[in-house]
Amino acid sequence: QSQRRGGLHVESPGAMRTKEIGDKSNYVPNLAYYHHWGMGDSYSEYLEGGIFLASNTSNSTAIWNCRVHDTFGDIIGPHGCLKRCRAILGNPTKILNAGELVWISDRTPHESLPLFDGANRQFFRLVIGEIAFWFADHSTPNPTGFQLPSIVRVIHGNKFNSNQICSSW
Repeated sequence: QSQRRGGLHVESPGAMRTKEIGDKSNYVPNLAYYHHWGMGDSYSEYLEGGIFLASNTSNSTAIWNCRVHDTFGDIIGPHGCLKRCRAILGNPTKILNAGELVWISDRTPHESLPLFDGANRQFFRLVIGEIAFWFADHSTPNPTGFQLPSIVRVIHGNKFNSNQICSSW
């Protein structure tokens, strides 16, 4: 496996429901439970927010040219998992070459692909849009001393193990 979170996923798990919803026809999502991680939108030639990513290893990252919108929290699984959507999404639109820089939104499906034996992959991800949470144990602070906005919730512990998470404002 080439990174901590393998498998087909998006960076934003979308709307996180606090309870089961029966009739969704009159449901208004509470966006306070929307976990964005860079957001990202494209307007003709302009990009707003989003995530830039690259790798030094060819054929190690797959990208699908679409966005998954999950208003009701029914499509995207834990930690942005899209495993159950693989058949619907089909084959990836792009397999990145070494050194190729791409822009995606936090709802763009992507996947870290298996590496050949002995590969030493370096992966670069720069989130330039708004974030809802900062996972202190998984993210590198800005070396220039830039501080997180006060509205960003800091999460300590392994984000993939809910028993280890402790949050603070």
